[in-house]
Amino acid sequence: MNLVFPNKCNYCLAILIIFFWGIISAGAQEPDFVKLSLPDSVSAVNDIFKTSKDEVILATNVGVYRYFAGIDQFCLLYSSKDAGQLKINVIAQGNSDAFFFGTYRSSVILYRSNEDLKEYSFRDMIGLEALVTDINCIDSVLYIGTSEGNILRFDVYSKKFFHHSSPVKAEINAIWKEENNALWISSINGVYSYKNNTWTQLNDFFQAYGLRIKQDEYWVIGRDAAFNAKIMYLYNYETDLFKKRKQKWATLVFNNLPNNFARFNDIDFDSQGLIWLASNIGVLKYDPFTGYSIWYSKEKYENFELSETIRVLVIDDQNILVSYQNKLMRLGFPIE
Repeated sequence: MNLVFPNKCNYCLAILIIFFWGIISAGAQEPDFVKLSLPDSVSAVNDIFKTSKDEVILATNVGVYRYFAGIDQFCLLYSSKDAGQLKINVIAQGNSDAFFFGTYRSSVILYRSNEDLKEYSFRDMIGLEALVTDINCIDSVLYIGTSEGNILRFDVYSKKFFHHSSPVKAEINAIWKEENNALWISSINGVYSYKNNTWTQLNDFFQAYGLRIKQDEYWVIGRDAAFNAKIMYLYNYETDLFKKRKQKWATLVFNNLPNNFARFNDIDFDSQGLIWLASNIGVLKYDPFTGYSIWYSKEKYENFELSETIRVLVIDDQNILVSYQNKLMRLGFPIE
């Protein structure tokens, strides 16, 4: 039997959800805030990446390190006499054993274990040493964004770069390509898509700071025109008529955000569908089903030593990595 609640009951039900979420939040067990000891030479943790084998690796200013979660230890993946090959800003994975590292100097490094590094430079194409800010690997092509707003394609087989038009001259913090060949960028100047040889701006974002792909959904974090924190996601659906596949943007609603002008720097998801956000006000665990969040910050927790967070990675539901500059912390949650 299907039950239909009147409007008043719907209102009461909403109040009960909010009430019980408050109880759960207040009674949630405080996690262990474990400060991790990085090598002294590391002054910047630029990227935290989980491989297809669930291994965790970190891009830093002095090399790429593997992190062993069970013992909270680090191991340098490779050494090089060329200091420029150790300054890594972003990590991407190609096939199962190939990784591409974006450098500080207009180049990408191909890394395979037990093989020599191979560095490929596009400096002559753009005329300067730019920071590689994101890499997206689709089939045999890398799509590369830079701090200067450049977009390049790199053919993995021919080892050749190709220049792509760009709608911005500012930092591109994320670049991705859909299965339907639409190219998207997230940038300080907003979100843009490239279709039919034309760039189009998404009006919902005044600024964008990054994205995360979750299955076939594309999640973007940023600000709207009023500088309020904003998260949207692009998802696919089938129409009732003719069963056509279409796309639609949806916006998340925040009910208890500590600061409406927060800046979200990074986003990840746990297996329960909860969203983890690195921000300038700490780390937020956000429930998209209720719109409510738990805020972990230096102001609320004595053992939380980070004034803000730049990167967040869900290792598993019991272990969350967060970083700020050269500081790295693991949030450990006991198994219930």
